[in-house]
Amino acid sequence: MDNLIITYGLKAEHLSLLRAAVPERYEVTAAECVTDLIVSDSVCTIVEMEALRKDGFRTLLAYYMDVRDRLDETVVWLGNAELPDLPSFVSYDSFPDLLTNLNRIIAQAQVRYDTMQMYNAEYAYLPKHAIEESLEADIYSALYRKYGEKPDYVIFKRIRQEWTALLESGNVVDLAAVYELTRWLKKNQHPYKISGDATSGFIPYLLGITNVNPLPPHLHCLNCHRTIWQPAYTDGFDIPPINCCDVAMIPDGHNLVWQNYCSYGNNPVYDFSLPEDMRAQIEHWLDNHWLKLLKSDIWDFTASTEAEYIQRGNLFFEFMLDRNRIAKDFHTKAITAENRNYITRIETAKDIPSPNCVGEMITLLCLADDNNAWNKYSAMLRDGTLKLSELISCREDVFFYLKAHGFVDKDAFRGMNWVRKGRGFPVITDEMRASEDNWVLTQCEKGRRLPSRATILEYLFFMLKALISPEILDS
Repeated sequence: MDNLIITYGLKAEHLSLLRAAVPERYEVTAAECVTDLIVSDSVCTIVEMEALRKDGFRTLLAYYMDVRDRLDETVVWLGNAELPDLPSFVSYDSFPDLLTNLNRIIAQAQVRYDTMQMYNAEYAYLPKHAIEESLEADIYSALYRKYGEKPDYVIFKRIRQEWTALLESGNVVDLAAVYELTRWLKKNQHPYKISGDATSGFIPYLLGITNVNPLPPHLHCLNCHRTIWQPAYTDGFDIPPINCCDVAMIPDGHNLVWQNYCSYGNNPVYDFSLPEDMRAQIEHWLDNHWLKLLKSDIWDFTASTEAEYIQRGNLFFEFMLDRNRIAKDFHTKAITAENRNYITRIETAKDIPSPNCVGEMITLLCLADDNNAWNKYSAMLRDGTLKLSELISCREDVFFYLKAHGFVDKDAFRGMNWVRKGRGFPVITDEMRASEDNWVLTQCEKGRRLPSRATILEYLFFMLKALISPEILDS
């Protein structure tokens, strides 16, 4: 209970004094046995150690040590005893000392209780290394559930690359906070849309934060967990299924660049769109969040424009969604290759050739996101000068083009960012000029902005889950 203070072993006169001294909203209850302290949900527990028999003390301490930093209540110990160093433990030599500090104790206990109860705050008050260990365990559990206990080496390598980059940049705690938040949003049926760097990451996808599988196109067997990579396809939803273990393998993978998420010194930004009525809840969450202690140097900075958004550190919140327009089963729906026919039939400009596959549809969506590119290339698509399969429509296309021409990841990433910022290629090799796909060089000349395929895909999946018609020119 959010107003219960439970005690054990207090003398009758001390119990009366305590009840008279606590703020009016709190109820003081005396436990009859040690196990009552364990099963009761209280804001604060007060234990007179002299009243504990040795066995009772061991039982209670063993429980608290097992729960450790995830304990909701503050435990006040009266008397002399060696206690483990836990953030939820407070000790006083005597009852008068407790009474003198009571208001401060209860106020701090309430903050701890609220923080632990709020938004599944399972990482609250854990030291940074414990947050990293706990989150890593959750990531691998999610990986093994989806791809089996011995995932393909390409998948395992992707996890290690992203996790190492997050550790090096010190941004694991942001991911942990976002993981808590998204689970709370789902539990309470609050829809959300996420954009920004996280949409390229495999780890956010495994944790259920994002919707788009960023791995290269592949088939996966749900029974034996065999994985077959299909590099000939732009998008995994276009792969024809084949049978394995007498069942159809699952087509998946949308070929996104993980370095966009967390590599080369990037500080991943988690950009949320939430319902209009949630601003007060998110403000309360941010004001009381455990991240505030870990990132105090940047946490107090708030950027806002006409109360439309809030930013704290690398977390960004807009309040633009109309929950009345979003399907009630939003969080229980998954977008799979079975949706491919609907995706390819999304309304396009009437004079643009219809896409033949999901990969081409995503190209059109990226093209529509860039008005200059749309104006430049739509006519060429209409008259047949260009085909959709030949179009560089997003920054990821540039990355994989450079990789195909012998550039290492870091140089391909650098070249991609030069092109998306309108600066052209930093290096053009003789092989690139002489190759059959040298038409890409013209498309990547200076002055063209390139959207993110990852953000476009995440937007599309959101619209499909929300049952909002995602006409191509409405993005």
